[in-house]
Formats: sequence, structure tokens, C-alpha cells
Amino acid sequence: MKFSYMTLALCLIAFALAHALPEPESHETNYHANAKKRVVDMLQTGKDDNACRELAKTMRQEVTDNIAAQQKTLDALPKGNKCADEGQGLINDAKTKLGEAQNEQKLKTKALAKAKSTKIDFGTFAYGQLTAGNCGAFFDQKVWKDAHAAVTEATATLVAANVAVKAAGKAIDKAGTTAANMILKCRCTAKKLLAASLKTMNKGVKAANTKAWKEAAHMVCVLDGKDAKSCSVPALPSVKPVKVSDKVQASCKIAQIFASGSQVTGGSSKDKGKTFTVFKMKKHTVFYANDGAKYYDACKAQGMLPIGCGGTDDCASKFMKGGHCISMPDTWACTMSSPIEMEAIKPFGNYAVTFCAGGDGGGCGKTRNTRSPYQQIDRQLSATSSNGQMNNVPGGGNSYYPLCGSYGKYD
Repeated sequence: MKFSYMTLALCLIAFALAHALPEPESHETNYHANAKKRVVDMLQTGKDDNACRELAKTMRQEVTDNIAAQQKTLDALPKGNKCADEGQGLINDAKTKLGEAQNEQKLKTKALAKAKSTKIDFGTFAYGQLTAGNCGAFFDQKVWKDAHAAVTEATATLVAANVAVKAAGKAIDKAGTTAANMILKCRCTAKKLLAASLKTMNKGVKAANTKAWKEAAHMVCVLDGKDAKSCSVPALPSVKPVKVSDKVQASCKIAQIFASGSQVTGGSSKDKGKTFTVFKMKKHTVFYANDGAKYYDACKAQGMLPIGCGGTDDCASKFMKGGHCISMPDTWACTMSSPIEMEAIKPFGNYAVTFCAGGDGGGCGKTRNTRSPYQQIDRQLSATSSNGQMNNVPGGGNSYYPLCGSYGKYD
């Protein structure tokens, strides 16, 4: 290859730069020094400016390709999109068992009806065998006793069948809650895996590609006659976070879920009669008795609503006009400590907080606040005690887990 004067000039410039007074010791100085040496070596072996720039371009492309491969790997990881299928087998099995129990209930109902409709032939009697007001002649007969025993047995089996249907219905509700928590865990696991993988990948990207990336940039600077301080090195590309759904994004902020199943919201608002989901949030927040606004905002920040009493003191219509609160079932006591309510709240443990249910003059005083668009938001709060019952109020600056809700099921 013909060695031009321009190539010679570049070689001399690079040689001079390489032998100039050393710059202060730093990583950038080292990258620049390595780039100088690479350029000098190439020029001294007959390579020209274009060849040096092409090598720098190739080095950058290799880094870009490496990061793109890492991005592709990250993009292929589970994003929680299929988590909604978690636990559906449990629900389907529970529904199948309910159907079986209901079929058995129908059979037992028919069996009882048949037993009660059995014709009883008491035979014929002589007048002297009968006494007015005395039915022993009939009920002491085997034909009656057999029929009575059949009805008694059919009644007992129907009662058992009714119990089985009720239990199967509760099993579906329980399966719904179990499935919701399985979905939650699946989504949070996917989010954590993506986050951990992103961190690991970018750490690896930095370790494996920083030298090549920076030296490629400094090679161009050497060829352009720039020193290390004047050389502008673009930021090393990185693996970008994978976009996930809002539910996956919020999943790790939720500690536990209760699905209402066959139970529905109470009160008298337009939202009465809806299924609902209660979420125990992970954030452990300090609450005082009249921190209703803080509780509301904690739920609202997650796209949820606070929960409170149904019945005559329901929070949705009486205290939180405009549907800014989800009223719990009317069958739940307003102290939120009834047996049926314990199925929902007690598993959430101690230090869970909701809106107080007592209302005006009901042992649950409140302060009024007309923060638009909702009213009387700074109500007193209820909190679970050591036995899990919602019959305390938060105080003493203790930290509590907000219980928030949404209408419908979590899927």
C-alpha cells in the first residue's frame, strides 16, 4: 500500500501525542492512551485514517450488538402476562364439586318428595278396633313406621346435601381468594425477576463493554487531533427495562388479597350489590385516629379506594359521597368483628387500617373536611387489634397497613 504524506503526518501526530507529557492518571486517560497506541500501531503497519475509523466503528457495533442480544434475552423473560391463569384450576375444581353437590342436592330433594308422597295402606278396621282421638291404631303399624323412617332418612340426607352445597359454595370463594394471591405472587415474581435480570445484565454490559466502547470513541478523537480532556465519549448503551402491565407494576406493593366471591357490597349507594376485592398494602404507614385523608390518599395512589362499613352507616353514600369508598357487606358488623367478616380481615393480621364504621354518635367520632370532590374525609379510622378484630382505633403514631379495595375480582 502506498504510504501518503497525509498518512505520515497523521502517524507523526499520533506518535507525538503518544509521547507527550503524561496526563493526570484517570480511566479516561488510560482509554485515550490505549486508543493512541492502537492508532499508531495501525498507521505504522500501513493502515490509513479510514481503516482506523472503520475499526472504531466495528468496535462500537460489536458493543451495540452485545447489548442488543442482552435486551432480546430480557424481552423474552416472563412479564406476568399469563399470571391471570394462576389458580384457575382450583376454581374450576371447586365449581365442579359445587355442581356435583348441587346434583346430589336435587336427587335428595326428589327422594324426600317421593318419600313424603308414598301412599300408606292402613288396611281395614272393625269399628270396635278404633277409639275416637286415639291414632295408635294407625301410627303403631309397621307400614307407617317404615314410611316415617324413610321420610326421616330422606330429610337427613337432604340436610347433609344442603350443607355440602353451602360448603362447596364457600370453597369456590376460598379458591377465588387463593387464586388471586397466586396471581399476585406470580406477577410480583415476574417483576422481581425482570428487575434483577436488568441489574445483572447492565452490570455485565458495563464490565464487558466499557473498555471497547470508550477506546473506540477515543480512537476517533485521536484521529481528530483531540486530547483526552477534549474527547466527548457517548454514554455506554444499556439494556432497557421491559414494559409491564399496571397490575404487574403494582403487584409487589400488595401483601395479601381477599376476594369477596359470593359476598357483595352493602349500604345504599349505586354500587350496592357488587363483588369486590380487598388488598392489604405492603407500605407500613404511620396513622393517627383522624388520618382519614391520609388513608384515602394511600389507596388512591394505587388506583384503589378505601373500605368501610355497609348497612346504615355505609361509607359510600353517607360519609364518602360520590363513591369514594367501598362499603363492605351489610352482614358484616360495623365494628368489623363479626364472624363472617373475620374470613376477610383476620387473615390480614394486626395493624391493618380501614375507615371507622360507627359514624356520628356511634362511638366513632370524626372531624369534618370538605376536601373536594369528597366530603368528611378526615373520619376516624379503625384498626385491627392483636386478635385481628377491627375494634380499635390507630394511635400513638404506630404504623399500619392500609386495607384498600376495588370493585370486581382481581385477575
